[in-house]
Amino acid sequence: PTSRATRTSNTSHSNLSMTTYSCPNETAKQIYSINDSGWKSPKWNWGSAQGTGHDCAAICRRRWDDQSDRRKMVQSLLTPAEFKATRPESEVPFEEIKLILGLAWQRGRWDGSDGGP
Repeated sequence: PTSRATRTSNTSHSNLSMTTYSCPNETAKQIYSINDSGWKSPKWNWGSAQGTGHDCAAICRRRWDDQSDRRKMVQSLLTPAEFKATRPESEVPFEEIKLILGLAWQRGRWDGSDGGP
């Protein structure tokens, strides 16, 4: 069974306030607390309409559907020291970032927006 990311509003840090979710656990290499959601999992099935990769992609698309949130996420990557200083309990969620990049590259490949064949 899969679990859903919980959406909450983080307004305590105005310069980085964005909709927040439970972050992927870097140690377990799981995304959104979904069992067997790591890239190496045989249940991941990247590109398939079934599997934990598909489940995580659906959550990711909902999580980052707001342009403002996406900009703030990119800013947190560009200024990680500021992000960590204002949110010491958080880490930049690199498993999620890998998923976002994978989805962006996959889409670019499908629709030609990446400029390649």
